[in-house]
Amino acid sequence: MPTWCERCGKGAEPPAPLDSGRIYRARQALARKAATRLHQRLSEQPDSLAVIPSRRVAVAFSVAVLLAAPLVVLALVWLILQLGFYLKILFLAVLAGIVLLIVPRPNRLPPEATVLAPAEAPALRDFVSQVAGAMGVRPPDAIAVDIDHNMSVVELGYGRRTGLVIGLPLWTVLSWPERTATLAHEMGHLRGRDTRDGRLVFWARRLLWTLVELLWPDALRPTRNAFSDAGGAIAAVLQHIIVAPFLALAMTLERLDAVQSQHAEYLADRRAAQVAGSAAMTSALAGLLPPQRGVTTMERAIRQREDPWRALEQAPKPTDRELRRRRAVCASGEHQLGDSHPPTSMRIDLLERHPVGGGLHPPSQTLRRIEEEMVAVRGPLTQRLRDTVLMRLG
Repeated sequence: MPTWCERCGKGAEPPAPLDSGRIYRARQALARKAATRLHQRLSEQPDSLAVIPSRRVAVAFSVAVLLAAPLVVLALVWLILQLGFYLKILFLAVLAGIVLLIVPRPNRLPPEATVLAPAEAPALRDFVSQVAGAMGVRPPDAIAVDIDHNMSVVELGYGRRTGLVIGLPLWTVLSWPERTATLAHEMGHLRGRDTRDGRLVFWARRLLWTLVELLWPDALRPTRNAFSDAGGAIAAVLQHIIVAPFLALAMTLERLDAVQSQHAEYLADRRAAQVAGSAAMTSALAGLLPPQRGVTTMERAIRQREDPWRALEQAPKPTDRELRRRRAVCASGEHQLGDSHPPTSMRIDLLERHPVGGGLHPPSQTLRRIEEEMVAVRGPLTQRLRDTVLMRLG
């Protein structure tokens, strides 16, 4: 572990920021500002977790964008039909390509995920159903496993069914209380209908940012000087004028979503703590602080042609001192698990400020059966895990 001085902070410097585009940095600033405001309010008023003020506004805004899009397309089609034959064909083809890019598509499980048949993991399904019942929601319709260090719930199709994706590396490195807490967190998203509402917001965001990318591609890429010559300056001014309304809509939706999505994460954390206990949820989040628990051990085992799953099972937990160092790094560098999540250090801090106890403790016989089922599904994924890690490491 790195040398760290708790008094002066040496050894806990955050990583250097990536060279990203101006719009990306603006979106990150919105998310950080929303996370800080939420953390301050929820630290003082934990009961306000039950209220997500901007959710309805974000959903209504998204629905308005999605309903306006076909009307805009029809208006453009009418204008194009007034042109000459060859121009008509050209512009209709361009418009058709844009529509294909932005039209909402049914959601599916990740292509690399392996769906578990009911007969393959009956004990796991019963356990997930038990956690879902404790959370007060219907269990997911499909359960799948993959090689990501993650766990998530997704809506399938256009929202009638739900799926749970369990990353086997994450599952393997977690303790049973942490597994229960992580599953409860994902079921908390189903209880809050975050996947349903989030899907509408995602479609609207995707539509608006696709249009921004088409009209002003340099805005979403690393910084470059668009005014380096006279021609570039004129083109940049025209791009700014054309893209301005779409960019304004996209940033407005981004601001609304930054509040409601991060509030939903805090609420899912709180609900998971009520099922599994604050200590289990805090420990699960601490394991995600970079470097994530077990990842280095797994990579070393793969390089040495050893069993990565056994390495994950035997991966030691960081010491309390090392966890404090990682939290200090994340507090200064604002580590977060995606744009929709608050900084991990803030999530842990909120759980510690308002601890609750959970009472879900499955019998050891059930846990042993689940372990046997999860060990059985590792085999087909082992080579894919090795290939992915070696490709990433070069």
